Amino acid sequence: QFNDFLNNKTFYVINSKSERNFPFTLIQQGYEFKKTDNTFKLADYFISQYQLVGKMKEIVYTPLQLNSATGVVLPDSTASFKQVLCSERNNPKAGFLSYGPYINLEKGSYEVIWSLRKDANMEGNLLNLDICFKDGTEIVNFISVMDTSLQENSFTKIALELNVDDPLNKYEFRAYNTGKAPISIESIKIVKKN
Repeated sequence: QFNDFLNNKTFYVINSKSERNFPFTLIQQGYEFKKTDNTFKLADYFISQYQLVGKMKEIVYTPLQLNSATGVVLPDSTASFKQVLCSERNNPKAGFLSYGPYINLEKGSYEVIWSLRKDANMEGNLLNLDICFKDGTEIVNFISVMDTSLQENSFTKIALELNVDDPLNKYEFRAYNTGKAPISIESIKIVKKN
């Protein structure tokens, strides 16, 4: 069936929640599909069309595409997408600032790059980044981000390596705020190296 999608170069995704809940990019079996402007409503369901781009090279998750337990999306004129996913400025909470997107990746080597900024001058371990699957029970790479690794007025890129052996795993790229400082996420980029 998947080869039919590749031959047609187009497929449709059904969503019962909202027109806004469609991701801009989908990755299926190592192929990248981009959302077109063709989204419509049929009865109680929203349907969106996706067009084949080709083999995945990289994917960028913007603040609106990230899941968060402790953050909010706010406008930010200095950010690439003019918005950031950030923890509360005056009272940052410990917890997952971002998690998900639970995607399958084809076998190979990847680099996962977070673009981050600290929004107050605090010391110590501010954030933990990890790559995992099986709902966070299998962590494949991890880093503690110290205050000296992040700048207060500009975004810093922090990367972790990922080697995918099993394309059936659903990967997450998580940022856990320790609650010591407000943190902003500009984007998360996944780049296929080979």
